[in-house]
Amino acid sequence: MKNLIGFTIRLPGIIFLSAIFIIMNNCSKPYEYNSGSGGGPAPFSYRVSVGIGSFTPEKLSISVNDSVRWENNSQFETYRIICDSANFTGTIRPGEFFAYVFRKPGIFEYRSNKPGMKGYVEVY
Repeated sequence: MKNLIGFTIRLPGIIFLSAIFIIMNNCSKPYEYNSGSGGGPAPFSYRVSVGIGSFTPEKLSISVNDSVRWENNSQFETYRIICDSANFTGTIRPGEFFAYVFRKPGIFEYRSNKPGMKGYVEVY
């Protein structure tokens, strides 16, 4: 009985010290992101608003592996986003979005099926 009581008294102390050790060990490590291509910063997502007659913003500068999300803020219009140089096309209805991850550097022009709507993404 005495050993059992002694064990139960020591157990909370052991658990507490183990928890402190685990927390301190994990907090001392720097944050690392592994994108599958040798590490580096986490990819970022940029938003482009698709509205009546324009993209906002029209020009973006992003990093390789970042994504762009085109959001249709129109209540009635359906838009088609076309980028020949990146070889993608997306259709977005009111309230929907289309996203694309840019995997290589370059300047990519995109347009809509509506006249006069175009934009650029510079990937570095």
